Amino acid sequence: MIIERWAPHIGDPTLIGWFTTFLYLAISLVCLKAASTSTNNKVHNYSNTSPSSKQNQFFWLSLTLFLIFFGINKQMDFQTLITQIGREISISQGWYENRRSVHATFITIISLFSIAILYAVVNIFKNSLPMIKTSLIGILILFLYYMIRASSFHHINIFDDSLNITLNYIWLLELCGLILISIGGIKFSLSKTY
Repeated sequence: MIIERWAPHIGDPTLIGWFTTFLYLAISLVCLKAASTSTNNKVHNYSNTSPSSKQNQFFWLSLTLFLIFFGINKQMDFQTLITQIGREISISQGWYENRRSVHATFITIISLFSIAILYAVVNIFKNSLPMIKTSLIGILILFLYYMIRASSFHHINIFDDSLNITLNYIWLLELCGLILISIGGIKFSLSKTY
């Protein structure tokens, strides 16, 4: 029944949507270049302790995969399938009327999980922070973008109406996050070469 109501489709066929998809994939190449640079034996030393090149490589490869997935998802719109599955489950189990509280709980759990992941990343890569901080700020902005999108997708208003914040321009947050990740990847690649 779920498959009958959902089919893969282009999620954002606008010029901005396609540009952002291209940006995700192009910046994933920048991160892949940074990952290959991190295997270079000539590690530029920003502090007295030299960060592990394997840690750096893991960071940039993980970021590459993250960007590829979300770039594909930008057009494939997998969150619609997840929402449809949740809707079918809630209807079949009889709690569809209480879905708003479930949505709010889901958004809260995902937000806390995202914060925990970012905290872990900062702790794991603390020796590399001077080299990856720009990209980490970009990741943080992207997580903020995803949380705002998820809350608006489930009709949970996290903004006061008096702020007059429109979701029509929220894509600017996504672009800013991507640009910062790109700048961080380029800086990292250049700092590792002589």
